Amino acid sequence: MRPLTAHPAFGGPITRVQFARDGEWETAWSFAPDRAPGDADWQAYLAGRREVAFEVFFGAAFFGVRITGEEADVIARASACLAATHAARDGIAFFAELKRRTGLGLWGAKVDFAEIGAVNAWRTVGALRFDPQNADAETLLARLESSPLVRNRTHPKAIEFAFAAPVPHWFALPVSRAPAHEFDAALLAAALASVR
Repeated sequence: MRPLTAHPAFGGPITRVQFARDGEWETAWSFAPDRAPGDADWQAYLAGRREVAFEVFFGAAFFGVRITGEEADVIARASACLAATHAARDGIAFFAELKRRTGLGLWGAKVDFAEIGAVNAWRTVGALRFDPQNADAETLLARLESSPLVRNRTHPKAIEFAFAAPVPHWFALPVSRAPAHEFDAALLAAALASVR
């Protein structure tokens, strides 16, 4: 498998940046890449935090990383992620900047598990976790038939490929189509093929 940083979905322009505290994406702090938060707001958002997650969107696809540690480490790593978005115009430059600013590389190299969920509603709508190496689109769609994900029409759906190294991170590809955000078997099959 080639790293997902090389997938075309993650090479385009950055369209949105967001942070979530304690995994609460339903209340994520989201902003356009050219609308950086002010220093006071940034410091207040991260104050006392030992865990925060970051996501950068390339249209409907997105990349995320979970940042944990002492408050100073969380602030430093979150600031490096944010700075990488401001120093880059597209995904190719973003991943190079992220490596330069964090010292971490090999993003998207070995998938540990996958989940299908509703974007920014992973907890409230639910998610389906599975091994992407032993899954096919038809079987997954059958498993999803009885889930709240199928009934939800207000959130786009995505498949997240999760990685443990170098730090917990994920790459997500869209698996539904607007306006009703219904699952698309071809998108799901193509996403699964990207990690094989």
